[in-house]
Amino acid sequence: MAEILQLPHPEDPQVKSSLFSENERVSALIPGGEFLNDMACFGDDIWDLAGHPSWKDKSAGETKLDFRAI
Repeated sequence: MAEILQLPHPEDPQVKSSLFSENERVSALIPGGEFLNDMACFGDDIWDLAGHPSWKDKSAGETKLDFRAI
């Protein structure tokens, strides 16, 4: 049976992820990351995936993932 994780309530203090450190580079987390032009870290609000060999096939030219609204 799958483990069910409870999401924090929006008013609770920010919960830190223990899976990845905020300073860990995104390029180390994804296959093909060595080709990324940007040195974004896991804790950054915006990741730019320009330079990834297959990114254009997935995103129609957009390269940035913006997590600020999440």
